[in-house]
Amino acid sequence: MRLTTNFSKMEFDSRDGAVMPDSIIKNIKELAKNLQVVRDYLGEPIHINSGYRCIS
Repeated sequence: MRLTTNFSKMEFDSRDGAVMPDSIIKNIKELAKNLQVVRDYLGEPIHINSGYRCIS
């Protein structure tokens, strides 16, 4: 799922394979929107290290 011009949901998914709850997606979309503003300002890629981590 594309969240913004340069960010996809996959970049924010947990690396351990845990499924992101639907209740979190709204926050991730807002985060991606704000990161897009920063990326557009800098004119350089932003690499996501961790967007969502499961509880356990």
